[in-house]
Amino acid sequence: MDESLSDALVGTTLGSFKLTKVLGRGGMGTVYLGEHAIIESRVAIKVLIDRLALDESLVARFYAEARAVNRIGHENIVNIFDMNLVPPHTYYLVMEYLEGRPLNYLLSDPVAAELAIPILLQVCDALQAAHNAGIVHRDLKPENIFLTKRGRVDNFVKVLDFGLAKLLDTEHAPGQTAVGLIVGTPEFLSPEQANSSPVDGRSDIYSLGCIAWLLATGRLPFQQRGLADLLVAHRNVMPKAPHEVNPRVSKAWSDAIMRAIAKEPVDRFQTALDFGKALESAL
Repeated sequence: MDESLSDALVGTTLGSFKLTKVLGRGGMGTVYLGEHAIIESRVAIKVLIDRLALDESLVARFYAEARAVNRIGHENIVNIFDMNLVPPHTYYLVMEYLEGRPLNYLLSDPVAAELAIPILLQVCDALQAAHNAGIVHRDLKPENIFLTKRGRVDNFVKVLDFGLAKLLDTEHAPGQTAVGLIVGTPEFLSPEQANSSPVDGRSDIYSLGCIAWLLATGRLPFQQRGLADLLVAHRNVMPKAPHEVNPRVSKAWSDAIMRAIAKEPVDRFQTALDFGKALESAL
């Protein structure tokens, strides 16, 4: 499925589901709304891009997403129900369909702590579960934090797209990430990622700290243009504390964010749980 022709799949059937429209596109695949012909249930179906499907290591990473999510099993992480192949090389995942919007829809202005921190706390819970399972997300960004409604909770979080997730134990297949390859989204990369160094859960904490800085101030912590300048900034530049940019941000919230984005992993919160505790205290 070439990206320029990806809409050609709309109207076709994968497994028991008819693909009715495109929901979104990512670096590894296109996500479609799938509807069951008989019971009319709806799912999201991620189809691996054709040109990537010819690379065995990328197919392995695509399947690793399903294994990673299944292994974590947390309510704040999107569920994946099935994965399959339509010969010769149409690989796809069947996931829960979510109604709502990604976090970036809130980001035109600073977001009040009363709204932002409960969202960040749910992401911390999801990350803690992932890290406990030996999995680092490695591409945390507002587009991968989806807000839906569950019961009386308006902004129930679902963390998406573990397609770049890395298993930290021996089950991780060697060679899935090439040496020197920068993986992630430049605006939210940890310094370790910017250096193509090994990462652990503290890298996700840094990325979430950048997201928290953005929520608190309404702008990115690093606004350099171009990949090279962004990488240098993540390695060497500390942004202003959020309370200095937006006086409405409390010192406690600002301090928690600045600790999360410390350049050295040892200087950050060591767990997502600890970051969550600091955020909760700030709230």
